[in-house]
This record gives sequence, structure tokens and C-alpha cells, in this order.
Amino acid sequence: MGVTGFFQLGLQHHGPQPRKDQTYQLTENLSWLKGKHSFKFGYEGRKFQVWNPFNARNNGSYSFSTNGKYSAGSSGTAGINFLLGLPASYSQGSGGLIIAHSYEHYFYAQDQWRVRNNLTLTYGLGYQIDTPLAETQFKRHLPCCFVPGEQSTIYPTAPIGLVYPGDKGCNAAGGATTKYTTSAARWFRLYAWWPQPVHGWARQDIHPRRLRYLLQPLGRRAVAARPPSAASWVE
Repeated sequence: MGVTGFFQLGLQHHGPQPRKDQTYQLTENLSWLKGKHSFKFGYEGRKFQVWNPFNARNNGSYSFSTNGKYSAGSSGTAGINFLLGLPASYSQGSGGLIIAHSYEHYFYAQDQWRVRNNLTLTYGLGYQIDTPLAETQFKRHLPCCFVPGEQSTIYPTAPIGLVYPGDKGCNAAGGATTKYTTSAARWFRLYAWWPQPVHGWARQDIHPRRLRYLLQPLGRRAVAARPPSAASWVE
């Protein structure tokens, strides 16, 4: 309740709002050694879940000012209207609720190949699936969705792109869909061991485009003592 120019009583209009976030995770990895290869396979899955009620004006809210229909007039004050019990407005809400979740799945396969005693190649592939945040309250019926270029058939006068439950493309995720084409190289690293006159053997990272150089016979290499470093290689 608020009396203009005098005081404000009660909680804020949009609170309290408790919120609970939960994450469930499953991880599994497998390693397999075979010959000069060290294979690794794995999966990681996560479920994100949120529970968030919105309590807005559940008990009602009175406002006293000089603008009410039955107020004492502009010459009076909001305090007089409060004493007379003449509110300018009253509002009450039933609150809202969000219960939503999304999933993340990640698969990978990787191999560490020891090409030679002084040359190791690591490579792999990762594949990831991320689902959009989907709301499950109200039987998965959202108030509206956004689908670019789509005209609502439920409310034909709605702006293009703004669609509603029952329209094509409107789902529990607000129109977003899961993509199944996200894959990429997990890791690529090439390094070799080279003899050093003082410190013994030292490992050196090599740019992938220098692989051709490393696989050449020793007599055909342009530099016999040491190949170009990762920072100074030349095509």
C-alpha cells in the first residue's frame, strides 16, 4: 500500500522470489592402449533445471493519491483519501511460475599416435548437443514464441514472427530447436624430441604443416642439426 507523499507499507511489488537451480552430471571415460596408439573415448551429460516462482501482488496493493475517481479532489491530499478509505487504484495478481530444463551431451574420440620414438601425433573429434531451455509448467504451453517470418494463424493480426501455442514452430522452448550438426576437431598437437648438447633431450611443439619435413629421410632434410621451431617454420 502506498500513500503519495506520506508513506509506503508492505513488501515490494515483485517479491519475494525464491529460486532453485540444480545440475545433474554424468561422466564416463575409456582408455585403450594398442600398439603405438593410445585411444580415449568419453561422454559427459548434464541436465540443468530451474524452479522459480514469481509472487507479484498476491495479497493486493492499494494506492492512494489525488487522482482517484472518488478522491477528495485536487485541492485535497492523498492522506485525506487514505483516512476516508478512498483509494485511487487497487491491483492484485496470482503470481507466476517457471519450471524449465535443458540438456548438454558431449561425446569425443581421441588418439595419441607415437609415429616414431621422437614424434607423437595427437588428434580427435568431439560432438556436442545442446538443447534449448524448455519450460514445462502449464503443460508446456508458453504464452508466446518467436519464429522469424512466421505469421500466427491463432491470432492473424499479431506481428510477423510472434506466434502462439497451436501455431507452427511454437514449442516449449519459445521457438528454439536443437541443433545436431555441432562437431569439431577435439585437439591436434604434434611434438617431437630433439637431442640437445647441454640439457639432453628436449620436447618441441611442431606446426602441423611441418609434418612433411619430419617424415623425410635425414639425408634429404634442409637442416640436419635441428628443424625450424614452431614459431619460425617456413613453407
